[in-house]
Amino acid sequence: MDQIDLSFICSGVRVEKWRALLDSFFQMDSSLTMEAVCLGPYKPPAEVTNDSRISFILDEGAPIRGIQRGVLAAKGSYVMWCSDDCIFMHGAQDMIWNMINGQDRKTVVLGKYTEGEGRSKRGKKNWKMILHDSYYAINTCMHTASLYIPNHWLIGNNTYIDRSYFMELGGLDCRFEGVVLATTDWAIRAQRDGAKFILAQIKELECPLEGANEGAHGAIYNSFWENDLPLYQAIHRDPNSVNRIKIDFDNWKDTPEVWRRRISKQKIYPPGTKVGPGYTE
Repeated sequence: MDQIDLSFICSGVRVEKWRALLDSFFQMDSSLTMEAVCLGPYKPPAEVTNDSRISFILDEGAPIRGIQRGVLAAKGSYVMWCSDDCIFMHGAQDMIWNMINGQDRKTVVLGKYTEGEGRSKRGKKNWKMILHDSYYAINTCMHTASLYIPNHWLIGNNTYIDRSYFMELGGLDCRFEGVVLATTDWAIRAQRDGAKFILAQIKELECPLEGANEGAHGAIYNSFWENDLPLYQAIHRDPNSVNRIKIDFDNWKDTPEVWRRRISKQKIYPPGTKVGPGYTE
């Protein structure tokens, strides 16, 4: 493809779920041209790598390092990402693309999502909470709230962003390891820079969050409490944070090449070892 409109960055480990995720991503009704850049420590199966719209980069670092590298390799005018166990809702991307296409490069559109099942009484209540507009405001959550963040500013999960603008602000701070607070940090810097965030009134994604404290999600869970939240609060509850907008995009190069948290409770393999489900030479 000579010109690509949208690049989807998939940084994860659940390669067995990638085909379903990517099929849902590519199910657009419009003439939008798209690609997917996948990164992780495990090579995906041939049904993924044989698709000319999909490229794969071997990276054993934290998920945020993967997203940063994915954006660097992407060819799309816009980029977006989500967890690799999610599914895109049919028609949602067309609506979001129509909202952002042709807008100022500092316009960012955020899609809604759900987590877990939505069939039980508890699940339905959870979905209702997550789909409410207030859920996407940074200061709604006690963990991310700050005196130095206006109440109307939004989080940065599942956002459609002009790639050049994302990179201009330095992309993600790769001292974070998981997506949630790294993207919120970027959203704060962007809104501080005058970016306009729009919350689309449509559910874009369903994310099952199976085994939230185990396996791949377990490493993310631990990184949130042990690294990301302390780092986030140290940055954004400091009055000097009001001056923080741009960082060095190449900050990903200062992060470990192997994310030890992912394999801390498993056999420790030497850096560069190619192991895991779906890996073939």
